[in-house]
Amino acid sequence: MSIPVAVQELAPVPSECLQDVRIDRMTYTHTDANTNSCAVLLNPVIASGIVRMDIMNMTKLEGVGIADESMNFDRTQNPLNYRTPNVAVYRTDKIVIYGHKIGME
Repeated sequence: MSIPVAVQELAPVPSECLQDVRIDRMTYTHTDANTNSCAVLLNPVIASGIVRMDIMNMTKLEGVGIADESMNFDRTQNPLNYRTPNVAVYRTDKIVIYGHKIGME
């Protein structure tokens, strides 16, 4: 039995956080202008199902997370500092899971 698979390219959500990032197709690079934390939000929004996301050739990546749509991250805010059930994070130095509500709807 085969399972249907849909492949979709992710695109950045317009945000003031992108002022600190250079984007070249699917490569995101922090600018040299500052050391601001930078949350890159991607579309499409994951509404249901199982999602696989590959992050390749990462250098100095602090972490990856999933947040529900109620969360907003402004420029210089570090999403890894939010200890709320609306955010699930994986830090590169340790696994931290706060988001017990993620995927529960």
